[in-house]
Amino acid sequence: MGQQLYAARKEIWKPFDIAYQPIISISNGAIYGYEALFRPQNGTPEQIIEIAASKGKLVELETQICEEAVNRFIRVETRLMLFLNLTPASYSFANGRVIMESLVGIPPERVVLEITECVNLPKDIRTITSRWRRFGYKLAVDDISKGYARLTAIAELEPDFIKIDRECIAGALQSNSWLKVLEGVIYMARNINAMTIGEGIEMESEKRLLEEFGVDFGQGYYFGKPEIWFPCKGDKGGG
Repeated sequence: MGQQLYAARKEIWKPFDIAYQPIISISNGAIYGYEALFRPQNGTPEQIIEIAASKGKLVELETQICEEAVNRFIRVETRLMLFLNLTPASYSFANGRVIMESLVGIPPERVVLEITECVNLPKDIRTITSRWRRFGYKLAVDDISKGYARLTAIAELEPDFIKIDRECIAGALQSNSWLKVLEGVIYMARNINAMTIGEGIEMESEKRLLEEFGVDFGQGYYFGKPEIWFPCKGDKGGG
């Protein structure tokens, strides 16, 4: 691990792969799209992102991830949606222009941008995201049950998708309190015309819960594990 972290600090994030995990329609089982997931070969995604952020290179990292994710995706898919994770810094007017340039290979209406953290949103985030929407991009907020900041982000952004985390879904099968939280999230989503995605689905009982509550889409090992479609040179494969 020490050698891995040294390599990560030396090269920051290269080499890296992109894994794609399917997002499935609960109503008919069809694949709606894929989430692109960063898979560095030197360290964990969290470690590399932390190092890049400490060096002031987080936007540069996310730009390269987006570009690589799009380039690999369009070699396989010409019609499905692509979900990409971005930190708030990448949505700013200055950085957003760079990010958009990395997405030129795919029509904006096929891209969903997920906000990965909601604590440090820019004060003008509504204006910024309105600009993204004018170009045709869609927005998602994930881990909805994890804190007040997520609820604030939903109020500010009115996202097109709300991703419901595994903790909430698994909890709803065990606890009436969590069941109420799930009901509240779905009610809120419907009132702002947002579609819902249940994340981390691993069991049939969790999938049935999504069906019962009318959740639009599901994501997790039950539906499909993340897979690396085009391993970079030196990778031994695997997803």
